Amino acid sequence: MVVFATEEPSAIARFKKVPTFNTLPAVVEHRAIYLDKDLSGAAYFVTPLSLTYALDRLTPQLEDAAAGRAPSAWSTRPSSGSGRSCRGPRRARRCRRPARG
Repeated sequence: MVVFATEEPSAIARFKKVPTFNTLPAVVEHRAIYLDKDLSGAAYFVTPLSLTYALDRLTPQLEDAAAGRAPSAWSTRPSSGSGRSCRGPRRARRCRRPARG
């Protein structure tokens, strides 16, 4: 899995012009994540609010990438991940990972 802080859609097109880019295992296996400007900023400038924002937006994208379902461009719709929000006083219960058996 790899995360690209692309900040603008044209950056993805520039990456794709690099001959070796499309041979990267994370790209081939749909495990690459492309951050938009807001999410890139939240990752760069770490504050309590930016971390909450980044985790809420990035967690479903990481889940999709781990399952090989990451989009090959910026996604303007919510991820197909869990769809749950990890904000609020009940977040520990909502965001708890199921036990693996």
